[in-house]
Amino acid sequence: MLMRKNVTALVVGVIFVFAPLRVVTQSEERWLRQDGFWWQDRSSHGKILFLYGYVTAMRKIRVMLEAQQEFIKSAPERTSVELRVVADPAILAVFEKHNNALYRFTDFHSIAIGQYLAGLDQFYADYRNQSILFDYAIRFVRDQVRGTPQQELDKTLEEMRRTAGGASAPF
Repeated sequence: MLMRKNVTALVVGVIFVFAPLRVVTQSEERWLRQDGFWWQDRSSHGKILFLYGYVTAMRKIRVMLEAQQEFIKSAPERTSVELRVVADPAILAVFEKHNNALYRFTDFHSIAIGQYLAGLDQFYADYRNQSILFDYAIRFVRDQVRGTPQQELDKTLEEMRRTAGGASAPF
């Protein structure tokens, strides 16, 4: 009888020790995934802080990209060894293409945090959008606020839903 109580106590103890770890693991998985399920788990305050940090980081990246573009534009005036690579027109063309894409990707200015918050809450309220990653959702909301034509938004949303959870990025 004593043995049975000890085994029961051990099992209950193990459950109490490891059950919270599973909850933490699920929370960590959601943090890493950052999709609609993750977004809805955040408090309003947490969402605002995250959005502020995200938009601020994107703004800083844009400033660095602008400085980089200015540096490259003045490259012909320079003679340093580092700039010889940029003098190759093929390399410069690829660089400018990627730099321009990054510049568009990081364009989150002139929209209030509250607009992003309301837009993302509405976006993720639709169960079909739950698996769409935050990075894509916030760009969709940004484009919505900026007046992208509805037909283009519908096409983008359809593609995001189709590829949600997959490896390929919709845009």
